Amino acid sequence: MAEAITDIRKLWIESPEVKSKDFFNSNELINAYFKGVKDGREKEKLLQLEKFTQNINKTGIDALKVIANLKENSITPIDAYLKYNSIYQFQILILLNEKDIENEKILDVYDYILEYQNNVATDLYDINFSLVSQSEHFNFSALTSDGYVLKLAKK
Repeated sequence: MAEAITDIRKLWIESPEVKSKDFFNSNELINAYFKGVKDGREKEKLLQLEKFTQNINKTGIDALKVIANLKENSITPIDAYLKYNSIYQFQILILLNEKDIENEKILDVYDYILEYQNNVATDLYDINFSLVSQSEHFNFSALTSDGYVLKLAKK
């Protein structure tokens, strides 16, 4: 019967081909894998930041287009606030005077907004607009609590 070998180095040796430059040992492969994962994650973070920046800029353009439509319909917005749910999904709340919510032309604005939202939506960008009446009891601090952390600088 063969003698039991407890040291694997006595039983197996590296073949000459493995020692060549064309082959990598398991440690080299594992290290390369983890380096690739790390590099990939860093690149993914940069790509996500770039996409988020592009989308934030797009929300400003979209908000200004909706506000222009409001003004074309004789409705003057008070302010607009942005909430971002993810890199790709955004909500804009536009404050209006109570009298403007009751304006007959508001229905035309809602039609415009629905069509606009559908036209600009992609797999990597989605925006939803809400028109809200600013009554005397409107709670501005609730906007921040609800996630509307950015205010449109120009209207």
